[in-house]
Amino acid sequence: MNDKGLQLGLSILRSLIIVIGAGLCVFIAVKADGDETIDMGIANYGGLLDGAIYITNIVGVLCAAAAVIFGVIYFVSNLKGNMGSLVGIIAFAVLALVSFFVLSGNEVLKVYQSNDSVVTPMISQVSGGGLILVYILSFIAIGAIVWTEVSKMIK
Repeated sequence: MNDKGLQLGLSILRSLIIVIGAGLCVFIAVKADGDETIDMGIANYGGLLDGAIYITNIVGVLCAAAAVIFGVIYFVSNLKGNMGSLVGIIAFAVLALVSFFVLSGNEVLKVYQSNDSVVTPMISQVSGGGLILVYILSFIAIGAIVWTEVSKMIK
């Protein structure tokens, strides 16, 4: 499909979503009564609210998927110009893997075993790894800030 066909299709889809959403809003506003209880409101236009929520969720998921897919396509197509970003992503992934699987432990403290909490060794390792990763990234950020300021003073 060429670009004009894609633009036309997306414009039609966008217009259809707008018309359906506006229609649902009008139907809900017409059926709404200021003196009704919550149960009466659900009985009168609960299905319309469900439809509006489904449309919102579907459009949100589609937008998020499009942003991720087009972002990845753009990143991969311009990989030569994005080598610094690729190195940063790889370094972040290595730091995350080291934090989660090397530096964090999977022991569960007795205080969490004695009461009814559901702390498993895997949950303990993931939360510990997340904390360690945050600490490492914080130290890197502070170091970068100090390095930048010191290098500005020297120049």
